Amino acid sequence: MSVGLLGDVGAKVRRLRMDRGLSPAQLGWRVGMTGRMVVAVEEGRHALLSLQDVERIADALGVATWDLLDS
Repeated sequence: MSVGLLGDVGAKVRRLRMDRGLSPAQLGWRVGMTGRMVVAVEEGRHALLSLQDVERIADALGVATWDLLDS
């Protein structure tokens, strides 16, 4: 994934997480990441984010994977 795409995904993850009242640690627990990793995703700094990671995050937030990837 490109850096721009990571930032777009991260911003969506943060907005959805906050809308659902979840802390980074709570979302991380649901997807098998640490809270710090979730924050790194949200800030577009997690360069090793895989499609499977995006799918798990989308599932935990109750949205389709495409909703996170669509710009």
